Amino acid sequence: MIVTTGSLTTRTNAAGFYSFAVPDGAYSLTATLDPTYYTNSSIPVSTTGEAVVILDIEMVKKPAGNITGSVTNANV
Repeated sequence: MIVTTGSLTTRTNAAGFYSFAVPDGAYSLTATLDPTYYTNSSIPVSTTGEAVVILDIEMVKKPAGNITGSVTNANV
């Protein structure tokens, strides 16, 4: 999910593409993909007039592993 200043939100498609139509101004974009990736730091972006702004957001994958063991009943 991509969130802007002012709480506008959108989702990416399968390829990761996203798009917003916003009025002129300064915005911060924050991307999340829980639980697989860390939330990125907010990225500043500004729009003016009919300009198209292209901004790629790189996200860092969280480490993953396996947990194994057994559960026993201590009362037996």
